[in-house]
Amino acid sequence: MFGQPEKQPAPPNPSLCGKGRFVRPQKILKIKHGVLPPYPRFQAA
Repeated sequence: MFGQPEKQPAPPNPSLCGKGRFVRPQKILKIKHGVLPPYPRFQAA
């Protein structure tokens, strides 16, 4: 854990974590649904 000090400052960033998490589910929904309606709906929320 001490060998990777760059990874420690990443978890404490809720902004980056939240964005990365939201982008992943959005891409999965787009590929799974294959429709555009579900995409803008998540962005509006």
